[in-house]
Amino acid sequence: MQRFIYIVISLVFINVLNGQTINFKSSLEPALTESFSEDKLIFVDVMADWCGPCKLMEKEMNADTSLINYYNANFVNLKINEKGNKTFLKQYDIKSFPTLLFLNKSGEVVERLSGYKKAKYLKEKAIALQNLKSVYNKEFVVKKGEKFNEEQFLNEISQAISPMSLTARNGYLNIIAKKGQPFAKPILTKYNSAIEFPIFQEAYIKINDKTDQSLAENLMVSFLTSDKNFQNDDKIKAGCPNLTQLTGIKQEKVLTYIMAYRELNVRKQIGMSNPESLYLTAKDLLTQYPETADMALLYQAFKEVVKAKSYETLIPNVAQALSTKKGLNEDYRYHDIISIIHHNQQKKAEADKSLTQAKNLAKKSGLVFVPLLDEISNESIKK
Repeated sequence: MQRFIYIVISLVFINVLNGQTINFKSSLEPALTESFSEDKLIFVDVMADWCGPCKLMEKEMNADTSLINYYNANFVNLKINEKGNKTFLKQYDIKSFPTLLFLNKSGEVVERLSGYKKAKYLKEKAIALQNLKSVYNKEFVVKKGEKFNEEQFLNEISQAISPMSLTARNGYLNIIAKKGQPFAKPILTKYNSAIEFPIFQEAYIKINDKTDQSLAENLMVSFLTSDKNFQNDDKIKAGCPNLTQLTGIKQEKVLTYIMAYRELNVRKQIGMSNPESLYLTAKDLLTQYPETADMALLYQAFKEVVKAKSYETLIPNVAQALSTKKGLNEDYRYHDIISIIHHNQQKKAEADKSLTQAKNLAKKSGLVFVPLLDEISNESIKK
């Protein structure tokens, strides 16, 4: 151990003599200026004089010539001492030391690391981020007279996030959500569960479109997933009045949707649901809020009540709600549910027609279609 410490200190001493250390700036503004002009990401080492891990990490970084050269060549580097930099700590929500940040040229966090990290890891992280520099530093603008192509935009975003870790992916999507229109709405719609609720809420208010029911329900999902345990009923109930005010959807419908989403999607996926709770929640959704724009959730709910063989009384309610769903009949689940309604009404020709439409739409989406009634029968056989 003593020999190792001696080697590290010796290497640091040699590097210092040769002037080989990371070139750190001491304040944010000049770092942002250089980052913008040179199209580089910013590496920020947030440390404290009293922090032992900070000092150890600094020594190890300064002992690695390859790391030093890479950071100096590819990044604008910034060291922030917690003493005298309270504004920076508050701005970037720094609560522990060391905290390492990688910022894009707009000063937005693209990666956050907490605690001591080995030099080898920091070199690998820097290379990974440098490979994504063009993604993180992309300027989101629509030129005057240019029409925004939402499909092309989402395809570009999909390609950009494909090599990212889940944490990096979500962080990047949150950055875009802050950009405002026309970029925010497609991100909030397609990647709703990745967007932090405060960011989603702020963007939703700016979009100011209470006619978009799907977007409103995505806001509810973002609120639900802000509770990482998905179990705090009191928090959900307390948040419903605010969601009602934001979306214009009645409070009992907001609560019904969130509870159903939690039970039929989240809890079911992690094995926290049981048949009775699934059925009761599903029945509640189909009774209180069958007009939901969330066809996937409605389908899950309908499946649970059909499985329990007690859906006859709900048929008129669901049928009426589906009849108002203009634009959602391109979802195969819509036609699958309609086929069961026709089957219940003894309209065989209509039921067969709806099943054919469901099959064709599923195939168009690259899915193998199994009618809901067959799926339930197969589950019963397996049991």
